[in-house]
Amino acid sequence: MASPLISIIVPIYNVEKYLPCCLDSILAQTYQNLEIILVDDGSPDGCGAICDAYASRDSRIKVVHQANGGVAAARNAGLDRATGDYIGFVDPDDWIEPTMYEVMMHHITKENCDGAACSSLEESFAGTKVRERFDYHVLHQPELTRVIVEEEIRASLVRTLVTHEAWDQVRFSPETRSGEDFEVFPHLFLRCESLVFLPDLLYHWRMQAHSITHLKPTIEIRMHHVRLFRKRLDFCREHFPQSIPYVSRRAVSRTLALLRYFAKNGQEDLPEAEDLITFLKDNRVQFAPHLDMVERFHLFSYFSARSLFLLYNKFFFWNRARIAKRRSKKMQS
Repeated sequence: MASPLISIIVPIYNVEKYLPCCLDSILAQTYQNLEIILVDDGSPDGCGAICDAYASRDSRIKVVHQANGGVAAARNAGLDRATGDYIGFVDPDDWIEPTMYEVMMHHITKENCDGAACSSLEESFAGTKVRERFDYHVLHQPELTRVIVEEEIRASLVRTLVTHEAWDQVRFSPETRSGEDFEVFPHLFLRCESLVFLPDLLYHWRMQAHSITHLKPTIEIRMHHVRLFRKRLDFCREHFPQSIPYVSRRAVSRTLALLRYFAKNGQEDLPEAEDLITFLKDNRVQFAPHLDMVERFHLFSYFSARSLFLLYNKFFFWNRARIAKRRSKKMQS
């Protein structure tokens, strides 16, 4: 009996320096029945030529060249062309252990699961460290969806392998430029009956200095993250109401945190701030039962006790600056 076909999708943009390492690690897999889909998302460097060169050497590689549309559009292009029984992703500046897909398929078959998630390492100039390591366990519905919705496990697309069927009705929002894992995972996990989580450190995640993780978040990024929590709240209302209390608290917390920033800088008349205010006004009655006393106070004070909110806000930023200054002194000593 032939082994299942795995489609590996690699969205590629401006990573000429790292791409050969990534592709070599995929071609070195001990699991051979692979379909490797390289999506050149209008990369301005030599990535397109590298993709074509690798495709000429290995018939398992398919190359898609398209105008730049962002990582979500690139991943969707790969999903639309994937024909494998299982689908996985690898980011083009990372690399994987030679046994990654063999180990994952072994445990998927052993546990009769819809997919697997392995553990990963973080690689940086400072060295190698464990990014996240699971204990070996199998999760079934509804617990499988709950742990991802309530953030008990970290969503990471690149170390997850699931059935093609689970992806059939799931796609990334084209406008999403970051946090696409966070947005799509609840929908994906909901379509799986069970997943096995592995302690094996099989994925190497390269931490770069210009990574969005290292950059101070802009207002645009922070607004985007708030909107992701709104989407997750919509998901819960439609598909998974048992997690509405948790997601409500997170949505309120994120929204108020950004409103504190706008209030501090006298920017509450900006369209972004007005959008946040409207969101809280429209939903605060539904949110209230799910909040603790402190969260209720923050929400109440913003709308009904303005002087209290501004006083707390002043203390909040003063205290945060004090803590940052203390940490800076400790690092210098």
